[in-house]
Amino acid sequence: MARPLDALTLRVTEREVAVFRKLWRGTLGFALVQPLLYLGAMGFGLGALIDENQGDVEGLAYLAFIAPGLLAASAMIVGGSEALWPLTGRLKWIGSYQAMVATPITPGAAYRGWLTWIALRTGLAASAFLAVAAVLGAVPSAWGVLAVPAAVLCALAFAAPIGAYNATQETDITFTLVMRLGVIPLFLFSGTFFPVDQLPSGVRPLVWLSPLWHGVELARAATTGGTAGADGLGGLVHVAVLVAVLAVDPGRHAHLHPAVDAVMALFVRPGAVLHRNVVAYRRMWYVFLSNFAEPLLYLGSIGVGVGELVGDVVVPGVGPVPYREFVAPALVATAAMNGAVFDATFGFFFKLKWGGTFNAMLATPLGPRDVALGELGWCLLRGSTYSTVFLLIMWAFGLIASPWAVLALPVTLLIGFAFGAVGMAATSWMRSFVDFDKINLVLIPLFLLSGTFFPLSRYPDGVERLVRVSPLYQGVDLVRSLCLGDVGPRLLVNVAYLAAMGAAGLWVASRRLGRLLQP
Repeated sequence: MARPLDALTLRVTEREVAVFRKLWRGTLGFALVQPLLYLGAMGFGLGALIDENQGDVEGLAYLAFIAPGLLAASAMIVGGSEALWPLTGRLKWIGSYQAMVATPITPGAAYRGWLTWIALRTGLAASAFLAVAAVLGAVPSAWGVLAVPAAVLCALAFAAPIGAYNATQETDITFTLVMRLGVIPLFLFSGTFFPVDQLPSGVRPLVWLSPLWHGVELARAATTGGTAGADGLGGLVHVAVLVAVLAVDPGRHAHLHPAVDAVMALFVRPGAVLHRNVVAYRRMWYVFLSNFAEPLLYLGSIGVGVGELVGDVVVPGVGPVPYREFVAPALVATAAMNGAVFDATFGFFFKLKWGGTFNAMLATPLGPRDVALGELGWCLLRGSTYSTVFLLIMWAFGLIASPWAVLALPVTLLIGFAFGAVGMAATSWMRSFVDFDKINLVLIPLFLLSGTFFPLSRYPDGVERLVRVSPLYQGVDLVRSLCLGDVGPRLLVNVAYLAAMGAAGLWVASRRLGRLLQP
């Protein structure tokens, strides 16, 4: 029996490879480009500040310290994300696995083929990342090649349990919570960006239980030849933990196997649109609240954790300020961007292409422009709520240095308007959920390279000019200037830029909806 099952497993993997060949541009960007962007931004931009202030981190240049952490973290994100919406698509929306089990392929073979594909995809991306990191001088030991199997093991250790959880769910409602309250905290607090011993002593045991921490330690030990991270015995412990987590098997899981079988067997105008979204989210309030977590987690990890390594940052026109006061306003701006883009892309796409929501609306007196305005209004309502709470938290912790910060709230509405409108316009051209990887290829560079984590003086001259014209930089510069009290006529340029961006995006989105929703 073993041989036929192995052959069937490979057939499933071959199918995944065939799909990847058609969609490799988006998926490659997600798995490879994203960690390289973090490596460049944090390793060189922020790393220069840390190396000047600290000298080294655990005996390593900061670039060499974070490279293996980013390798393991990106593997976790690949494994975890594949086990959420893409797996749900195969199980429920598209019905790929339902078609498979109508052949000699068993649910167990489908599961193992899926895991094999994740291992293959992660291994390729990890190898490419490691090669680039080595060229940049971030891999001081030849033993660094062992970081690739460490990354693969880390990816599988997340794919298996999250996939098990996925199969027990009727809908994808809670998946956002898994990412924001599970994956992102692990990404930020598992030793990726700073040593775990900088965390409070009561928190460290929780980190040690994290599968990602074990993956980071394994990868770091490999890239440094054992001079940092795990020693020989510690390495075996890390491997054992990851293998134990990976051992989640749907074929033997008491609750999962029936669930898999069951799933396989199944297959007023702008205001009215806004009100519909409010009513819908009243039942999913926990998803709404989860959006507060991400910027707060970044503030705690980067602003406080990494801030201890950086010290003060010199801001032109203001002078030296503590690093957390430098980062916090930028995170307000990015929270406004991310909140608006999330609803204007994922939520908008589902209503447009899958749920039939907009078609139903147009059967009423509502028109395409009403739909676009209503959806954009919902994006602004969510974004303003997050920004208000975040600004209050900044005030409570003494991270606001000027009363001008009260104007940061309308600025976040403007940021949400600009990115929400452009997000809806871009989504109107998307064909499948795979296209959302392209959104990440735009958002991640904006997030990392818009003056969020280090000042413009750290960029090369040519790059600095590009950053100054990026849309997120306009928002970051506005919010940071208001919070630090650096107010002047130049800020009107930022306002005009974002307003024009939002108006153009809204115009395009309205026209596209009119074409796509014609009876």
